[in-house]
Amino acid sequence: SRGTNKAVAVFVSSPDEATRIEALLTSGAQPILANDRVAVLTGTMRGHERELLLQRPAWRRLAADRTDEECRETAVLIATGAGEIGIDLDADILLCDDVTLDRQIQRIGRCNRQGLGVGEVTIIASPKRDANADYDQRKLIAVRMLQALPGLENGALDASPRALTGLRSHPDY
Repeated sequence: SRGTNKAVAVFVSSPDEATRIEALLTSGAQPILANDRVAVLTGTMRGHERELLLQRPAWRRLAADRTDEECRETAVLIATGAGEIGIDLDADILLCDDVTLDRQIQRIGRCNRQGLGVGEVTIIASPKRDANADYDQRKLIAVRMLQALPGLENGALDASPRALTGLRSHPDY
């Protein structure tokens, strides 16, 4: 993405995927980011682990109540569904796999939460199929509905709360 010092949220479907992405970012001879600039949130974490997470610089960078001082470096939060509801995150950039519309809207709500700039959302379609065919169908409908969002001058789609509310009039809603 353009610029530096971004707050990035990455949503994935499993704790194993989250751990794998964390390792890709922080391991090797030349890691992409320092360990303290990457945080992982999954539903498998115990309360004590979550409390420690809240103190990490990566978490503070994505916190909606962050200070200007905490915005000096890029940070990445990798989360499973545990980060979709009830957490006040404000990412500049959101990367996520495809899920149903209700979950996708929750995820999108974690990007540009303060409305102080322009957030970037990228949804990556999963090549694998779920065991539940109905769930696969609901994911496809979600993608189709999101593609119907109004366009912006730069060719992107408007995923603002107002535009997402407008999806209620979509035939698949």
